[in-house]
Amino acid sequence: MAEQVERLTDESILLLNFLQGISTRDAVSNLSGRGVGMDVVKSNVERIGGIVDVHSTAGSVSRAGIADRQNCRGPPTPTT
Repeated sequence: MAEQVERLTDESILLLNFLQGISTRDAVSNLSGRGVGMDVVKSNVERIGGIVDVHSTAGSVSRAGIADRQNCRGPPTPTT
């Protein structure tokens, strides 16, 4: 398992946020921490032909973008 983790690219690590059950919260509340949400967003965007992209730089803000594949000429423009 440790070898597999070491081989993950930065992009692959960011995409882990879209797995079902993943949460960045330490505690569960009625609003967050249950690991429900981003997997549903990604699957619904992809179902209609779109793409979801995430970019992050150490020490900076992470950004996610959603784009329509038919009208996208490059990577989606990240939104904050």
